[in-house]
Amino acid sequence: MRFVIHIGWEKTGTTSIQQYLHARSKYLAGKGVFYLSSPGRIEHAYLSHACLNLEKHSHLHKLKGLDSEEDRRLFRDDVFGDFRQKMSDLPPKYHTVLISSEHFSTVLDTSSEVIRLRKVLSEFSEDIEIIAYIRDQEDQIVSAYSTRLKSGAVLKFSEHLDSNLKYARFNYAEALALWGDVFGDSKVNVGVYSNTPNSGHSLIDDFLSRVSNSLRVANGHTVRRKNKSLSKFGCQLLRRVNLLTPTAYRLKAPMNAQRKLLVRLLLRMPGQGLRMTEAQRERVRETYLESNKQVLAKWFPKQSKLFY
Repeated sequence: MRFVIHIGWEKTGTTSIQQYLHARSKYLAGKGVFYLSSPGRIEHAYLSHACLNLEKHSHLHKLKGLDSEEDRRLFRDDVFGDFRQKMSDLPPKYHTVLISSEHFSTVLDTSSEVIRLRKVLSEFSEDIEIIAYIRDQEDQIVSAYSTRLKSGAVLKFSEHLDSNLKYARFNYAEALALWGDVFGDSKVNVGVYSNTPNSGHSLIDDFLSRVSNSLRVANGHTVRRKNKSLSKFGCQLLRRVNLLTPTAYRLKAPMNAQRKLLVRLLLRMPGQGLRMTEAQRERVRETYLESNKQVLAKWFPKQSKLFY
């Protein structure tokens, strides 16, 4: 058996990929590929958060009320136990288990956590491949701001940018090295995400080809882009709504029915997307210049540029 773990990054079409895999799970099963997700979800966020060191208190932990280390230990035991049971019960027709969650790349940031993931996977197979998509950091930071506002954030874009640059959240050289050190560089398959109007179908095709040469997007199957970014006006309006919403309510239920309707309406409104100033773009370039050079040399040696 073989594992394929899709780790994101966030804002690289992960939701579109997961929606397709979830909707086409029967097609994948016919090809010997089992798509594994968390209960009630289209991806497997639970597995990534179960691998966290117990002293960490993630957003998912907070939503599930896992406030103590003992709570988080029991959560880990439950998730790992469910995973082991599903793998033990897996029919022999499956040769590949496919798991996707952008949380793997956003919450697992220490070797002990990634090793913990490898340890539970290797109970069933040592053949493990990692698929990761990276994106131009300027576009990624702008897109991530829209997502944060949808989740109830109230910070200004300048504050969001400062936070991202302070912690170098999209330092791909360091992050890919973490996964390469644990699983082996040859087992890390890296692609570059392109945000173009017709990128949905080609992204799914590219992803499926990385999983198996036998997989293709079905003829006539429409692939729609998911988790689109808000326009500049949409970001401004949603931030104002967030500021007027009581904090406890906003953070506890960031996507209740009313907010989902508002976001849906804002996404339909035309308008130019949020853009960085030239000074902001220069800060991003300076922050990630050396990291991107390392990624280009190591993972894309035949290319002259990392992002186009």
